[in-house]
Amino acid sequence: MMANLDKTQSDSTCVAGGEDNFRGYVTLGCNEKRLASFSGLQKGWNGYGAEPIPEGVIGKVRSLLEKLKVQPYISPTGRMSIQVERENAFGDYMEFEVFEDKIMMYSRIKGVETEKTVSDSEFVEAYNGFVD
Repeated sequence: MMANLDKTQSDSTCVAGGEDNFRGYVTLGCNEKRLASFSGLQKGWNGYGAEPIPEGVIGKVRSLLEKLKVQPYISPTGRMSIQVERENAFGDYMEFEVFEDKIMMYSRIKGVETEKTVSDSEFVEAYNGFVD
């Protein structure tokens, strides 16, 4: 069963270990700090010429994170997007790549892989359903 961390939890420890998630539990406050750091990325930030993450992508992810029951792990990509991901104790995995104009979803649940484009509301519904 996934822990449902309160989104107002102190951010003194951004990530706490846990068996349910390969990256541990992440707080909303920690993700907000990570998003703020993505704003400072300059051209070539990844060593391969990546463009900065657009503010529109950062704002979109910030808005989506506020609607999630359990916080995911987030990271910038070299494709001007932000990856949002979660894995559970059963090896099921869900990943979203958030661009300004679309969200790409990939999941592997009980061995079945799915890849598709989803709307903002479908992202929230799919992610929250996954962590329930």
